[in-house]
Parts: sequence; C-alpha cells; structure tokens
Amino acid sequence: MRRGPRPGPPPGTRRTIRIDVQYEGTAYVGWQRQLKGASIHGLLERALGKIADEKVTLFSAGRTDAGVHARQQVASFSLRTSRTPVEAFVDGTNTLLPPDIRVYRSEEAELLFHAPEAKEKTYRYFFQIGAEPLVFLRNYTWHVRQALDLEAMREATKQLVGTHDFAAFRTRGTETKTTERTVREAVWGSGPLELLYFEITADGFLKQMVRNIVGTLVEVGQGKRKPSDIPDILASKRREKSGVSAPAQGLFLWRVVY
Repeated sequence: MRRGPRPGPPPGTRRTIRIDVQYEGTAYVGWQRQLKGASIHGLLERALGKIADEKVTLFSAGRTDAGVHARQQVASFSLRTSRTPVEAFVDGTNTLLPPDIRVYRSEEAELLFHAPEAKEKTYRYFFQIGAEPLVFLRNYTWHVRQALDLEAMREATKQLVGTHDFAAFRTRGTETKTTERTVREAVWGSGPLELLYFEITADGFLKQMVRNIVGTLVEVGQGKRKPSDIPDILASKRREKSGVSAPAQGLFLWRVVY
C-alpha cells in the first residue's frame, strides 16, 4: 500500500530545517538579495515561505557572487508554527523555483543549527586552456588562451596552505572580525573536455578571496609573477599587491562540512 507523506510535528513546535541546494548562478545577482535583480536567496525564501505557510528567513553557508555557481550550498531556517512535512521542502519548493535552482535535500536539524557556522568549505574554479574556447562552457569556465606553467602554479599554491592573514586577497565591501583564515588544502586537477581546475578548502573565506587567489596564480602561470612572490603578497596585507580577480563564472561552491 502506498504511504502518504509523514505528518509534521505538533502545532507550535519550533523547528530548524536544513536544506542543501544546487544552482547555476548565471542569471542572478548572486546568492544575497539585492535592491535590483533576482537573487537565489530571495527566490528560495519566497518559495519556502509558501510551502511552510509562514515567513521564512534563510541563512546560508556562504554568499556567492553574481555568476558564481554552487554544487552544494547549505542553508537553514527556523519555523514557529508550520507543520509542513520536511520532505515537502524538496518536492514542493522545487515546483516554485526556476530550473536553475534546485533543493536536493531537506532535513530536521538541531534547533540551534545555523548554516553559516560551517567547519570548512571547498570551492572549485574551472578553466579552459587553449586557443579555441568551447562555447557551451562559457558560463562555467575561464578561457585562458596561452599555456600555463602548472608546476610554477603548484609551487605558488603551496605557499597558501596553513593559517595566514589573507587581507591581500580580500575585495573590500564586507567587514569581518579578522582577515586570518586557515587553508587546509589547495590542489590542481584536471577533468573531462581538457578542463583544468583549482580546488581550495578552508575554515572560511573573505569576500572574493578565491577569485583573487586564482587570478594571482594564473599570473604566476603566465610568468608575470614568481611562486616566491606569494609570501610577500600575504605579508603586505594590501589588495593591490595581489593579482587580477578571476571571472565569476568559473567558480563553484563545491562542498560544505559541519
């Protein structure tokens, strides 16, 4: 016999819901709601509120920029009155979202669970290397025409691992208590279609930190900087000492761990 959805908790029970989300960020002003333009945050809050039949305030593991994508974004919200079954926050919410935003998991979390308090996050940045770009990957990669010195880039990357002050790789605009972060791993790899990727895992990231690191590492690969320049850039704590900011479209929030 086919079973219907499980009933929600008793009326008046406070709840915290965790959702895991994927999105393709090309069409949006970013995760966070802005004065103008569609945001992933805003669309999700509206859809979740309709399913819950109460106002939803959504908190996320990270605020991705316009054009940045997520393989795994984690968000949480509290409910005061809703008895909506937790699985409805996948199936029901997705019926109210555009196809480039998908909730793929929902669960009842501990009452004090708060999505911004992740232990670590991982980002991946994808490149196409070569004279001719693959046009169907234009929204997901940075096309770099010239060959890069991957060994030099790997050597430079080693200088970033550990606990450092990353102020030189921060774009101003968001205040933080400290600009010190711990990078636990940073590696280069390759994928299908001759793609190259850079993956970095840390306990947290500053505004556009990954894009600024990637832009600097590409300059190393182009011979414009040396791997030995990285410690001096970190020590300077000055954004103008690091490289260009890599384009947004190559960046993916890849994994979130609690």
